[in-house]
Amino acid sequence: MNLGDLRTRLQWLLAFNQGQAGQDFAGPTNDTNFHIDWLLNEAGKEEVRLGKLVNRSGYKARYSLTWPADATSVAIPEILKWGQVLVITDETGLSSGQTGDPVTFYTEHIAPGGIYRRDTNTWGWYPAPSSALTLSVQYLAEWVPLTAAAQVPTLMPEDMHSLLCWTAAINGRRVADQEAPKQWLDRQTELRYQYHLLLSKGHPAIPAPQITNFNPDIVEAL
Repeated sequence: MNLGDLRTRLQWLLAFNQGQAGQDFAGPTNDTNFHIDWLLNEAGKEEVRLGKLVNRSGYKARYSLTWPADATSVAIPEILKWGQVLVITDETGLSSGQTGDPVTFYTEHIAPGGIYRRDTNTWGWYPAPSSALTLSVQYLAEWVPLTAAAQVPTLMPEDMHSLLCWTAAINGRRVADQEAPKQWLDRQTELRYQYHLLLSKGHPAIPAPQITNFNPDIVEAL
């Protein structure tokens, strides 16, 4: 579902009436979907935050960045400003499928020869590389706010998009100082469980116990 579809579903949930637009949550005349969009985006951030507690690997993403020659700093791409950087590798001159060497990433400028965060908007590198580098940044993606009707949530599978509507509807009731129906909470719990099951599929939270150096005599004695 795209944002337009999500708006329609959420407005129906909040109003219980296909012909009613949910006036309690109508935004200003220049953006009547302002509050509806806010509820949906808050729901998206909430579900992604909870999903990362189950398995953050489901949110890994890569960003290709060119570091210019002799540049001591570059602007941090917007998508990486608040995303958690996992590793940066130098992919300069490599063929597709090859993995480059890791680039040291400092939280502060504590030693030469690597990238460090100068401030909220800037990465630094000292001494600057003498030639342009192609870097691959692996990071944990964050929820990207939906603003246009045609936008589609990218961090959740299609059949889980309805979870956003239920979470947004429950939060909308709370904003209105009302209690969400138990059926809503039950549906949210069911869909959230299914979503978390998808995230954890094939990635057990606790490694399965393994038997090493098996000694049948010890087992018999027990």
